[in-house]
Amino acid sequence: MSVPPAINSERKNAYRHLLYAVFVHMRAGHREAVWWRPASWFRTGQELRKLKELADRFHNLAFFSLHDFKNFDEERFWQDIVLLGRSQGPELAERCRRIFDEYLTGRSARLL
Repeated sequence: MSVPPAINSERKNAYRHLLYAVFVHMRAGHREAVWWRPASWFRTGQELRKLKELADRFHNLAFFSLHDFKNFDEERFWQDIVLLGRSQGPELAERCRRIFDEYLTGRSARLL
């Protein structure tokens, strides 16, 4: 297996910004269940499953960021984001890519 090529500092910062955007999204995304409304239990369970899946896809990015992206495989990362889009809707994967790309171009990158 070959070692992925090193990435430049602009791309590293774009990945860090994307990671920040995902964490802001995760913080704002969960609502509390209302004990007297069983429907809210189901909704809360669905939301928590989605947030867990999002964390599962991004925890490696945090690890690689900590280690200055040594051996980080960009292609694999974006394949994982496409898979995330299949389960949570393609707009999430598209927003992730847009946040990353906009950061690289110097535009004000929106959060999720």
